[in-house]
Amino acid sequence: MDIARTYKKLNLQNDRTIEFVLFMGEEVGLIGSKHYVNQALKDGSINQIKAMSNMDMTTNPKSYYSTMESNLSILTDYANDVQKVIPDFKLKTFASVDLHSDHQPFMLQGVPIIGLSDSQFTKGALNCYHANCDTFDYVEEVGLKNNVILETYLLYRLSNLKEIPSKRWNEQEIKDALIKGNLETPLRISGDWRW
Repeated sequence: MDIARTYKKLNLQNDRTIEFVLFMGEEVGLIGSKHYVNQALKDGSINQIKAMSNMDMTTNPKSYYSTMESNLSILTDYANDVQKVIPDFKLKTFASVDLHSDHQPFMLQGVPIIGLSDSQFTKGALNCYHANCDTFDYVEEVGLKNNVILETYLLYRLSNLKEIPSKRWNEQEIKDALIKGNLETPLRISGDWRW
């Protein structure tokens, strides 16, 4: 929400549409994001989604990543810019596929995922992950602000690119990436393997 507020306050302009979505039911089976993607498949709007950036566990992130290597050169350029403002931000970007967050249904349809990674958590925060001891005291103000800065900058740059380097994967490319990432077994277990 703070990224949307930042866009409005700074009156940032972009050539592409940015849709801010708050998904419900992530922890109980990605219910909201699965529904969104199923609707997009039904009405054909999935073809208009050029990239998805998911913000989950991004507390004071230190790098950019994508599911597709073709995005790494632009992300490295962005990281160079960011490092001028946030000196400990990493220049090294990386490609990776992973599961269990709201990007998953988009990734399984071949949509490029581009986002933040290498989050740095306050000491003790992960010990209280999904537990009663998780309180606002674990939220680090600098990390929260960096999160907004980094994601706003990422979305602004991506939304003004003439063309995003990555293209949506076809079925074989999706399957190959998931196998390479050792995700076939967990996807079979969850019932999400369709190949």
